[in-house]
Amino acid sequence: MNEYQKNRFTQRIISCMSNSLNGKKIAVLGFAFKKNTNDTRESPAIRLVSNLVAEGAQITIYDPKVREEQVWGDLVNDGGNLANLKRQVEVYHSAYTACLAADAVVVVTEWDEFSNKTHHRMPVVEDVSNALVSTRCGQLFQPDSRMLSTNNAGTKKDYSGAINSSLAGITGPRNVVDEECIPRLDWARIAEGMRRPMFVFDGRNILDAPKLETLGFRVEAVGKPSRANPVAENHK
Repeated sequence: MNEYQKNRFTQRIISCMSNSLNGKKIAVLGFAFKKNTNDTRESPAIRLVSNLVAEGAQITIYDPKVREEQVWGDLVNDGGNLANLKRQVEVYHSAYTACLAADAVVVVTEWDEFSNKTHHRMPVVEDVSNALVSTRCGQLFQPDSRMLSTNNAGTKKDYSGAINSSLAGITGPRNVVDEECIPRLDWARIAEGMRRPMFVFDGRNILDAPKLETLGFRVEAVGKPSRANPVAENHK
């Protein structure tokens, strides 16, 4: 997000929440610039949190890799006073704790664990000579000759179909690593602990809005028109 987009996103949050954030609790999920890093340089979360604090909101922050000291340092460098910030901002080590009793959740970093979308990714390995193919959930499986298929470049081999076939019926340990193994947030659990009405603001377009709406959330995504959500209205 550029500065204009950050400010516009803030205004969208304010508008959706009755034009006032005073005293409302907003959980911010993600503080890093992007997923799989603790780098916060140019992270949109910094300006967003500063804007929300200026509007009187109570902010809770969760990021799986960013240290609490880094959060405070970034907010102070953005013009905040540490003592004042600590009256309105808290940093948690659990997304569920951060979202408890919140009026809204704002997803700022595209961490896989925040997404409720279904992902399908099959492994690709570089070398098949006596290789153990990394497949699903941290286990290893040794390919057989049926798995040998070379792509056009002649360097990478894709074993997706053969792995599925060879793993079928195996009940012992199998070693597979893919993003399906990343623990995902239980959005139903989050919904149980939030205040009504419940808002989710998706700043990275990583959420399946219709799925969340069935739980009673009103979902707003950056760069997309506002969604009419009668389901959320019925959960008030």
